[in-house]
Amino acid sequence: MTTETRRPPDNFAELLVDGHQILPRLLDDLRTEVLEIDPGHRLQYSHFSPLTGDADVPENYHTVTIDLAKEEGAVRLTLLQDNNPTEKARQHSEENWKKMLSGMKKVLES
Repeated sequence: MTTETRRPPDNFAELLVDGHQILPRLLDDLRTEVLEIDPGHRLQYSHFSPLTGDADVPENYHTVTIDLAKEEGAVRLTLLQDNNPTEKARQHSEENWKKMLSGMKKVLES
């Protein structure tokens, strides 16, 4: 896949979806690096939260990938987060993402 690589500001990324700007709010206490932006298709970033109590080392970072695809007059959002060290941590992340995505859906559909 060919993508456009741009260096965005450190604490946020811009993602364009059908002419609407979505600015994912990446909290100040997260260590975040945008890895890939393909406007209208993909946002990928790594992040670390010191709230976990884990050491701030590369092996404790997650990579989050958000892909967008048009489907029958709608947009499908697929979100993947890697490097969850335990099933409990994976479930916790899944619940947090469900809440965030539900809120985003409400905003986009209003």
